[in-house]
Amino acid sequence: MENIYEFYNPVKTFVGADSIGQLKNILIDYEKILVIAWNKSIFNMSVINNLKQHKTIYELEFSYSNPTLENLLEAYDNSKCFDYDIIVAIGGGSVLDVAKTLACIKNTTIKSVDDIRNLINENNFKPVCPWIGVPTTFGTGSDVTCWATLWDVTGGKKLSVENTKNYALASIVDFKLGESMPKTLAITSALDAVAHATESYWAIKRNPTSKCYALTAIKFIMDALENLGGEQYMSQIAQGTMFAGLAFSNTKTTACHSISYPLTMYHNIPHGVAVSLLIGPMITLNKDEIEDTKSLEQAFGVDDLGEVELKIQAIVKKAGLPFALSEWGIGQSDLDFLADNGSTKGRIDNNPVKLNRDDILNILNKIF
Repeated sequence: MENIYEFYNPVKTFVGADSIGQLKNILIDYEKILVIAWNKSIFNMSVINNLKQHKTIYELEFSYSNPTLENLLEAYDNSKCFDYDIIVAIGGGSVLDVAKTLACIKNTTIKSVDDIRNLINENNFKPVCPWIGVPTTFGTGSDVTCWATLWDVTGGKKLSVENTKNYALASIVDFKLGESMPKTLAITSALDAVAHATESYWAIKRNPTSKCYALTAIKFIMDALENLGGEQYMSQIAQGTMFAGLAFSNTKTTACHSISYPLTMYHNIPHGVAVSLLIGPMITLNKDEIEDTKSLEQAFGVDDLGEVELKIQAIVKKAGLPFALSEWGIGQSDLDFLADNGSTKGRIDNNPVKLNRDDILNILNKIF
């Protein structure tokens, strides 16, 4: 008898050009809606204006990237007086992560960042209202996962708000919403999704369904990045990001993400670039534990997994960005500190090969 495995993701997804028009039908039973968006212009979209004719719409602009606890507190303070019964988040992963967190703390009394920090440390989060994710940058897959990323700058930690009951009511993947993205943002976002899929493929918590989604995601996105600007490239990236999100919604990420967090927090390396720097070295370290390497090679479009790093390097350079830590202003003397802070519980221990602090330091030296 084959081993029994479980795959769970309850998010209803709408995919395709102009699929944002489905909001009207999804919201038919809701009267009071909080719309969180990355830019005020979103509030004037025709689909939102149409909703305003029949619903009570509250508007909250959230324009921060990599949201901190302070950013979340500001969003909470700005929306706590709104009497909404569902949240619609339109924007990148940061907007979606804040939305799904607000869905959990809506009826909680919060007066300080310490209150938020304590809630997260106690894992005392339960959704009290549903939310809908409408991504406009395609990379995080946050619309189909049940956790949110927040940054504790004071504590020097990346924090995760997670509850399996906090999946979105629905996700709308309308690739036309991403067509105006600058090339650099499109590439860095897509590389984040490639990392999600790749890490999901080898994660300890992998299963046959997650692996299938992961391979599909990698192929869709890598093909699109080789044809950047082509007629179908944004559609491929949007769908690939969704598949990557479905994959790692069940597996979480591994060492690439864990080691990348301090690179973003302390040196402002864009998250998608930070994780992509680590894919090649981690493929080398994990290779003996990767099942069916041939399928992974085919997804990346290479003859050997050793070629992946050069392929990703070419993509990053296409975005006009550096591919070495030293080119991001990081000094050799910084690596010890980065290694000390490169282990995030739930990520580093999800890697198929166990890594200690010295292993992390060696990896950082390789990409220096």
